Amino acid sequence: MAISSGRSVGRPPHVHSQIRDGHSEPGDEIAGGWAFEQLLRMNERFVGRLERAIARGLERLPQETEDEARRRRERIARVNGRACAHCGRVFVPIRSTKQYCSVSCRNAAYHQRHAPAM
Repeated sequence: MAISSGRSVGRPPHVHSQIRDGHSEPGDEIAGGWAFEQLLRMNERFVGRLERAIARGLERLPQETEDEARRRRERIARVNGRACAHCGRVFVPIRSTKQYCSVSCRNAAYHQRHAPAM
């Protein structure tokens, strides 16, 4: 950092500028910040969440075609599904309190309930 009239001017040097500039000592290597056990735990959590997303139909396996993914979602919905309160379509709810298969069904049901009486 440059000094001008006693005050520092400009951006402070990068934290690892000594390593980049070649003024390093043994042990200064940048090796990440995660222990091996932490990496394993993070990987297990990621795999578990990805498998749940695949089971819900939010993600699909890379080798699956759209038709295979749709059939798998329908099969899961028949086993774990719930009927939409508006259209009756079977879907797998993300939350246990979910009643509608989509936002459009939820909005249509709202407008149906609040339609002016004639």
